[in-house]
Amino acid sequence: MQSIHFFLGKIKQFSENKFMILLLTLLLTLHSPHAQATRSLKSTLNKEAKELRKKAADKIEDANTPAPKDNEACFSPDQNCDEKLKKFILSAKESIDIAIFEINDPKIIDAIIDQAFKVKVRLVVYRKLSRTSPEAIEKFKKNKMFVRVGKQKGIMHNKFTIVDGKRLETGSFNYTNGAANSNQENQIYLSTPGIVEQYKDRFQKMWESGLIR
Repeated sequence: MQSIHFFLGKIKQFSENKFMILLLTLLLTLHSPHAQATRSLKSTLNKEAKELRKKAADKIEDANTPAPKDNEACFSPDQNCDEKLKKFILSAKESIDIAIFEINDPKIIDAIIDQAFKVKVRLVVYRKLSRTSPEAIEKFKKNKMFVRVGKQKGIMHNKFTIVDGKRLETGSFNYTNGAANSNQENQIYLSTPGIVEQYKDRFQKMWESGLIR
């Protein structure tokens, strides 16, 4: 009987020691440089996978976003307003006139530059844009685009685009990532001749008085 108790005691001691060994091994592994590197790598991979999933979802959303129709409104960030504007810009066959306070959305910038090789593009921008969005200005200059700085009393706070002298986009929407993805903004697309003509006249005055950059 004593032999059995002695044997069971040894088993219990061995089990406790084995558990302690496993626990110590686990703690050492978690705090080892290799484990930290593994956790860091796992975190990086998870982050990259999340970004790839978002990009894929964004591409699907962009593909499913129709070009704007006449008298259509768009409200960000609930709707894909920068994609609508991109498709509006890419629809131009003859000319594009843009008056914009701020621009840094790559999607819109690339669409403008792409069209500059196909149609006449003119931009009137806020005079401090070279400080607030230097990348956009550098891209426009690099592609030898017609850019002028609004010269008037107060801030050039306009936000509108005229396509082919017949269609208009305007509203509170700046051409920025913040306007597209964070802020509560609005756009409206119009082709009412009387309204479009007023915007054309306004743009021409700003263009003629603007400073060449």
